[in-house]
This record gives sequence, structure tokens and C-alpha cells, in this order.
Amino acid sequence: MSLNFGTLKTLVLSRTHCEHLTAEVARFVAECEGLIRREVRAREMIVRGTIVEADRVSEGIYDLPADFLEERIVRSSDRTLIKRPLRQLRCWSGSGTVHSYSIIGGNDDLDSGSGGEIEFRAVPGTDASYDIIYFGLTNFSAESDDNALLVNHEDLYIQGSIAFLRQHNEEWELAESALAVFNSIRKDLNKQAARYFGGTSMAPAGYFNEAGGGF
Repeated sequence: MSLNFGTLKTLVLSRTHCEHLTAEVARFVAECEGLIRREVRAREMIVRGTIVEADRVSEGIYDLPADFLEERIVRSSDRTLIKRPLRQLRCWSGSGTVHSYSIIGGNDDLDSGSGGEIEFRAVPGTDASYDIIYFGLTNFSAESDDNALLVNHEDLYIQGSIAFLRQHNEEWELAESALAVFNSIRKDLNKQAARYFGGTSMAPAGYFNEAGGGF
């Protein structure tokens, strides 16, 4: 049977024999989710969406989805748009055909899922829409919440959450052991996504230390 948020928390406590940490386990899972958002780009995280007029903030700036982590493809009706540095993008005229974009924010607050914004050049006309394929992840909230990443790679969540539980208990060697399993899974998932899209590469999660560091 596949896991959900509720059964994941129960399993983490059961495997570590730390049922006394029931009040803390949701935080360990949330910390694991933050680590996944920073370190993992898996095919199960691929989302296909559309940016529409209702997302417009001002002129060429639009809100990105709340679960946005990293875009892979942005397309108009007739072309794939080119990603450019924001400073370079703003040197282009605001009039004419939309050809380029920049991401504003988005990856600055990966733990909270701030989404961020996307800016286009030229400035899109009214009711223009753009298809976007991106890596995204929504944090769990309800006990029944799950996602394809948890269903297909439950040990990623289990070991990541256990790593933070062990850190909480100052069990540094056990924390590093759990993190090593997490990193092995992360590496394989990122490689699979890189083969699918090309160019996806994420650094490994850092190790815990007795001074309270980590990642």
C-alpha cells in the first residue's frame, strides 16, 4: 500500500522507535520536503501548466504557480521562448513579438514554495497565454495528501525525514546514514531527469555535524 502524509509520519516514528516524537514528526517531514525542493529534480515532479492573463502582475510580469521550482520549457503559440538574464531581458524593447523571458524569485524561498514571477519580452498582449513545463512540488498538509514522488520513491521521504529526526536527537552518525540513502536516491532521480530533459544537475545534500550544521 502506498504512503500518504499520515502513514509516512507513522512509519518514520515506527522505524526509529521514536513514538514519543509524535508532536515533532510533521516538522521532520516538512524539513525533508524543503530538502527535496532544493536538491531533487525528478520526472515525477514535472508539471505542465499555462500562464494566462489572470496571472499578470504588471505589463510583462506574471505570477508563477505556487509549487514552481524550476522551468524547463516556456512556449508561446508559435515558438519556444529563450531564457535570458533579467538585466539583459530588460534591455529589449517592450513592443513586438514575445521571444524571451526571465525568472524573478521562485528559487529564493524553496521551503515555502513562493513560486516567484516570470517576466516576458516583448510585453504580451491582452489575454495572451504561454505553456510552461516545470519542476514543481507542493508540501503535504492533510493527512491523506500524497504525490507521485512519494508513491514511487517512498524511501526518499522516509530517509530524509529520519535524517532530520536523528539530527533532532543529536544522533549524528545515524543522521548521516539516513542522509546517505537519501542522497543515493536523489542522485539516481536527478540522472533520470537529466536524461529526459538534458542538463539537470543538482549538488548533493551536505552532511550533518555536531555543531548543529547540516545541508
